[in-house]
Amino acid sequence: MLIPCIDLQGGQAVQLVQGRKREIAVTDVFGLLHRFKSYSWLHVIDLDAAMGTGANDDLVRMLCASADKDFGMKVRIGGGIRTISRAQQVAAWGASQIIIGAPPFATAN
Repeated sequence: MLIPCIDLQGGQAVQLVQGRKREIAVTDVFGLLHRFKSYSWLHVIDLDAAMGTGANDDLVRMLCASADKDFGMKVRIGGGIRTISRAQQVAAWGASQIIIGAPPFATAN
């Protein structure tokens, strides 16, 4: 089974190279959702929340609602979900699955 993924950073869908350098940024996040409409699942990762630099809660919530209502998709959400209370909050947005993560690790340069 293939599951398309939308990684969010700064309110845009992005592709990062080696987890750091932004290679692609797409402002029309819902256009991507529409392109993925034939899939039964959508994977959404909030990179800002994962990295501890912010969050895209409103956008994640709207993607989750639209994926379900408009296309009948189930949504797996991850990024910055490290506590039970946060997982419960995200579950209330309609997530079918939640990815629990660890705090960001410091990297040596």
